[in-house]
Amino acid sequence: PPIAKDISAYKSQAGKSDAFKTLSLFTQAVANKQQKYQDAFSEGVVLELNKASLSSLFQTKDAAFRLTLPFNKGNINVELLKVAQNDILVETNVSATQKYSTGIYYRGIIDGDHHSTVTLSIFDDNVAGIISSPSLGNIVLAKAKNSDEYVFYSSASLKDNFGFVCGTPEDQEIMPVYPTQNISADKALHTNKRVRIYYEVANDIYRAKGSSVEQTVNWINAVHNNVSTLYYNEGLRVDLH
Repeated sequence: PPIAKDISAYKSQAGKSDAFKTLSLFTQAVANKQQKYQDAFSEGVVLELNKASLSSLFQTKDAAFRLTLPFNKGNINVELLKVAQNDILVETNVSATQKYSTGIYYRGIIDGDHHSTVTLSIFDDNVAGIISSPSLGNIVLAKAKNSDEYVFYSSASLKDNFGFVCGTPEDQEIMPVYPTQNISADKALHTNKRVRIYYEVANDIYRAKGSSVEQTVNWINAVHNNVSTLYYNEGLRVDLH
């Protein structure tokens, strides 16, 4: 898969297997915080963000790093590469088109699992991501509603109510998740051309994001990081306009 090849190429170019420095962005929350979400999902943990580490990463914009995430009495280690993304144009019903430059976006794999896919979107005040693999399924990392806590859970184990996730209308999932099968079962798609797309965001998402244009733009950028990564692994480049 292309992302796994990118990871291997980066290590070769750096000339060493430990080319990815390790960052500590999250620690597992104490037991009483875990209990708050026991009715929301059966497989997952509550994490606490290291804000100093986030601030440092947002400033340095590292080209690559390794991240350890606690999950189900163990850890998931991921290796990530930064994704180049241009400034985007945003238009609302009350303002003219404006240029936005928000976030740092990464894609990668679970360490040692070349068939996995990982995305991570970094903003100055929050983080969002998805880990996907044939063995683990889709695991979502998202900020909890009205809290500084993060939930890191298997989407397959999620129960009826999506309302515990920050800024998510209750009738919608937080982000698209990856299919367990490739888009093209018989042959891969390969093209050097880039597809430029745009999104229209409904008013309920805008309201769920605190009626903030910036937070709504951050959310859709994180969504796009997931979507573009999915297509990238199938040989198709998708740019946000």
